[in-house]
Parts: sequence; structure tokens; C-alpha cells
Amino acid sequence: MKKKILVWIVFVLAMLFVVPTVFAQGAEPPIELPPITVSSLALNVAALIALALDYFPGLAAWYDARSVADKRKIAVVIAIVIVSTVLGLTCAKVVTSNLVCTTAGVWDVVTNIVLAFITGQGIHAGTKPTPAFKTRILKIQPMKGK
Repeated sequence: MKKKILVWIVFVLAMLFVVPTVFAQGAEPPIELPPITVSSLALNVAALIALALDYFPGLAAWYDARSVADKRKIAVVIAIVIVSTVLGLTCAKVVTSNLVCTTAGVWDVVTNIVLAFITGQGIHAGTKPTPAFKTRILKIQPMKGK
């Protein structure tokens, strides 16, 4: 299950970088894409992952079985992974972002981790599937005490 989650995360990140570039090539006149900042990338990826954790059938069942404390830990790890990946790609000069690969850039990294965490939690709280939806569509039986 962990490998599937990692594959989906890599797939979503790859699509965020590849799809706009592919569609922008060869367009007449050239399509000018808005700048993608670390904040916008982290927020969008966090939102997509939050939706996946609630609505992908296998992933939703796995996530739903976790305690609230475990779900928060998972959300923090996801936020750290998202921003660290962008920072690593920036420092490796694979992508260009507004993060700076110095000790002065640490504050931006921490800020973006917090923003990604808040976004993921907000999307999860705002779009949480109902128990009826979980039972009927996702085939997740409601847990007692939740």
C-alpha cells in the first residue's frame, strides 16, 4: 500500500511539472503560463493529496482506519515531503522556485510546510465524505466511536 501511495504522489508531482510544459510547446502564439511558486505548488499538491486520502477507495479505507492523531501526523509528513521535494529539486537546479538554498531560505520552507499542512487539513475538513457515501461508494464500514 505504501508503494501505491508513493507512486500516486510522484505521478501528481510529475503531472504538475510536465503537463503545462507539454501544452505550452508548439502553441501559436506561445502560451504564457503564470509563474508557479512554491506556495501555489505546495497548496495544490496538498489539496489533491487530501482529496485522494478521502476519496480513493483503497487509500480512503486505509486512511479512515487511522486515529485522528495518526491522521495529523500523516498530514505533517505529507506537507514536509511536498516542500522538501520542491526545495531539493530547486537546489539540484531541476526546477526554478522562489526558495533559496541557503540558511536564510529556511523560514520560507517552514512557512510553506505550515501552509501545505493547513491546506490539507482544510480540504479534508471541508470535503470529508459522509458516512453514507463511505458505506455505499467507498465500501468502508463506519467504525464505532468515530
